[in-house]
Parts: sequence; C-alpha cells; structure tokens
Amino acid sequence: MKPFRSLVLGALLAAATSMPAYAAQTLRIAFLAPPGSRWDSIFKSMAADVYARTHHDVRIRFIGGGVMGDETDEVRKMRIGELQGAALTGMGLGLIDPEVRVLELPLLYRNDTDVDRATAKIGGYLDKQFDRKGYELLGWAEVGPVYLFTNKPIYRLSDLQGVKMWMWEGDRLAEAIFKQLKVIPQPLAITNVLTSLETGMIDGAYNAPEALLALQWNSKVKYMLNLRLTQSMGALLVTKNAWQRLSPADQAVLRQDGAKYCREIVVDGRKDNQEAIAALRAQGIKVTSISPADRAKLQQDAVAVQRSLIGKLYPAALLNAVKAGIGRR
Repeated sequence: MKPFRSLVLGALLAAATSMPAYAAQTLRIAFLAPPGSRWDSIFKSMAADVYARTHHDVRIRFIGGGVMGDETDEVRKMRIGELQGAALTGMGLGLIDPEVRVLELPLLYRNDTDVDRATAKIGGYLDKQFDRKGYELLGWAEVGPVYLFTNKPIYRLSDLQGVKMWMWEGDRLAEAIFKQLKVIPQPLAITNVLTSLETGMIDGAYNAPEALLALQWNSKVKYMLNLRLTQSMGALLVTKNAWQRLSPADQAVLRQDGAKYCREIVVDGRKDNQEAIAALRAQGIKVTSISPADRAKLQQDAVAVQRSLIGKLYPAALLNAVKAGIGRR
C-alpha cells in the first residue's frame, strides 16, 4: 500500500504545484473626467464594491482628471504597463480598434434607444476585437449626445464655414466631419481646450452638455447649436496582462461590476445631460437652430462622411449592421 499511497500523494502534490497562484492585485485605471464628476463618483463606488466582493484581493485605483495625460497618453501607458486599464471615450477606444468609431458617426441616432440598439448589435463583435488587441472590455458607457458650442452664432449651415473648431488631436472621424462642413479644425489635446477658448485660438468645441460643464468650457462659449451632431461613446477596459493575473472568481466580480457601473453611467448621464442643457440656458448660453433645408443638407453630408470612412475606419458590413440595428438605411 505504501507505493500506492506515495503515488497518490505525489499526484496531489504535482496538481497543487501546477495550479496558478493568484496574489492580490492593484489596478491603476485612468480617465479624463474631473474630480466630483459623475464618472468620478460612480468609479469610486465601483472600486469599493470590487474591493469588498473580491475579499480585498483586487484594489482599483481610479486616476481621474487627466492626471495621466490625454487619452493618447493613457493608451500608450497601458501598452507599456504603467496603467492596467482606462475608461476611454470613442477617441481613445479608436486608437486601439478604429472600427469602434462606427458607433459615433454623425446624425446616426434619432434618440437614446437607437444608441442602445446599435451597441447591442455590434457590441459582441467589438468585444472580440478588443480581446484580439490585448484588452478585456468590462462595460460600455457613453459621454452623451454631442453638440457644437461656439462664440459665433450658427443660424445657417454656411455660418460654420471658417469657424476655428477644436478637434481632438489625431481624431480621424472629427477630421472627416469638419472637412465636409468646411470647418477649420484646430488639433489640440483635450487638456488644452479651455485655455485655447480663453485666448481665442479656437472659436468653438464639440462635447456633450454635461461634459462641457464638468470641464468648465461653458464659461468660454456663448452659443449652442441645437443639433445632436453625434454620440460620444465610452467603455471601461483593462489590459489582458492585468486580467490574466486575476483569479477566475475575481474576474467574474470585475466583469459583473464593470457592466453594472458602466450602465449606471449611461442611465444617469442621459438624465444629467438633459439637465445640463437647462443649466447652460440659465447661465446665458444662447441656443440657436438651423433651417429644415440646412438640416437635410447636413444629413446628406453625414452620409458622405459615413461612406468616405469605409475601408479606413471600418468595413461596409459593420456600418450596414449598425444601420440595420437601428432601422436605418
């Protein structure tokens, strides 16, 4: 019996030593939203929840306010291991996988339901794309509907021509839109927009109303064009290197909480963006509109932009899938 017992003990020992050992992990995750913002508050709740539910195995240190730089810097720091994750807008996500920008095309959405349908339609595909690129996507979020804010009133589409508009540095989608509208793009890091508005280097910027308030750009613009130009998407992700160091149980917690808190960002944000428009009006920002004829022309311009980016940012099949998901041709 002794040889048999030795064999059993040896097998058990070999199995034990072959099992992966998981140590407690700290994940440094960056985002741009400033302290006190909705994203900041929700991420603090998520960090506390993950810490408790993983029995203190996973500590998330969310680093907000652009402390780690612009989204270009955040993506670079994830690649070299200085960060383990980031909550990115479509701009940053597009640096990892350009195809995600199909969700931010101009005049694509009629309402928030369309946004949800489009994300549901291709979200699974994009999850796999990020996985291929070395990232685990924990949840889809959004900044909200994007409007144009300027220091020159826009009453006609032609009024946009010659406006010096901020463009996120390296944003190929914004570049295509502004080229079609004959707007003069001024490529800048998002961290330089406030100063550039103040000095007159730029005449305007695009953003969701709530984000405009959070970043204090509202103090440097006078007009808002009442036109939902596009949708600013977002997502929370971590690097595969960091993800694989977590136990399966901790991965499950992070995946569940990522989906839960990112959806909270979406739901709360839609309400907050509506309230932000009212707050901007109350602060004296004048809301302008363009004619139905100009809106029709702008819709044609939007279609031209969508087609021009096929094969550059996304394949035609992906664009068609998004449109099918929201019932548009």
